[in-house]
Amino acid sequence: MIEFYSKTLNLKPVETKKLIYKLEQRYKKPKHDLNLFSQIQVVLKHKLIDLGLDSSATAEDIIIALNHKIVDVDQQLVRSFQTVAATRVNALAKVNDGLDYVFHEVIKDKQVYAIKNSFFKSYFIENKPKHVLSNLGYRSLNSLLKHEPVSLTILAVNLFESKTYLTKFFKHFLTLQPTDFEIRPIQIVKPHHSHWSQYFDYLERNYFGSAFAAQELATIIMPDLMDYPPVKSTLLKCLTMNKELMKIDYFNSFIKLHLGSHNIGLYVHDYLMGEYELFDPNNKLNLSWNNFHQIAESKGAKLSYGFLESSDFKNNSVMSRLKELSQDLNFFLDTNYVGALLNDQIISFNIRDVLKNSLQKTRQIQLSFDHLSQELYLKMIEPYLTKRDLGQILETANINA
Repeated sequence: MIEFYSKTLNLKPVETKKLIYKLEQRYKKPKHDLNLFSQIQVVLKHKLIDLGLDSSATAEDIIIALNHKIVDVDQQLVRSFQTVAATRVNALAKVNDGLDYVFHEVIKDKQVYAIKNSFFKSYFIENKPKHVLSNLGYRSLNSLLKHEPVSLTILAVNLFESKTYLTKFFKHFLTLQPTDFEIRPIQIVKPHHSHWSQYFDYLERNYFGSAFAAQELATIIMPDLMDYPPVKSTLLKCLTMNKELMKIDYFNSFIKLHLGSHNIGLYVHDYLMGEYELFDPNNKLNLSWNNFHQIAESKGAKLSYGFLESSDFKNNSVMSRLKELSQDLNFFLDTNYVGALLNDQIISFNIRDVLKNSLQKTRQIQLSFDHLSQELYLKMIEPYLTKRDLGQILETANINA
């Protein structure tokens, strides 16, 4: 048991024991780790049976079977989106049209808090993003602001501008006032200019995603799939869209909580800076639970991504709709924190890890279990977690303290 926890959480055995001991002693929840491990083993046994395997299955057997399951889910979604498109949009039955219809159906009439566009436009007028203009081929700022949505402009700032510009840009959030917010519908923006295609290829490779949220603007940036999308790309887009929509939901809740504070600018600054530093691939931070909780604690992100991921399949309208479109997706409903330790290697059953590993071009690359690691850590501290006590939990869980 300790070996499984240690490998998954990227800790030494002695550190794992220390973490469990400190949590259990402080919060009087004995044997939670044992009960959780037993639960994982029961789920794992049933999943192996579902895959047509048994306890003698090798690591390669499991990886191949999970890959086949992912393909089945993806192809079911493709067929379902084509059917939706044919019955609800037009006879061309394009996957994109069906996917767009489903996601617009989920977000229709949903109103959330967002920062007004004018807050950003006034900043860009005073601080011209020269590298954005150059890379996107615009001769003037007026032309950029006229043709590109603010959400895409902010994405371009993150892609092209210098560290100095970005630091100043994030500091601008410190000036936010309650009057800079408004309630608006969630929007889906599709980049149509050809110059964006190469940059979204880069983003998909580095961020492992095909849609991106500007949650401060209540906007999802979603490039179109191909008319005949490559295998697994439809599932990747669905999972990414779901997570990005949940980021908007979380930001909305965050603003509701702090909007009445005179420090709203500081709260938003720390929130967005924590997210940026945690997930910017240029910072070369792996998503191990250790980095995750330490950066979240110091920057105010408060483990938001972990909580979002844990609730992916709970009371989630997007996932509920997708489960209707793909029966095989139900296989992954209870595997968020389930993994197997075979030959000193962790094999994750978390759907995001499985998809990411199945997209690797070579089996020589180390298998990813980042999402499993986050989920398992969150499940370990779940009994001890209260809203008012989150900071204290993070401090307690910091084994280096």
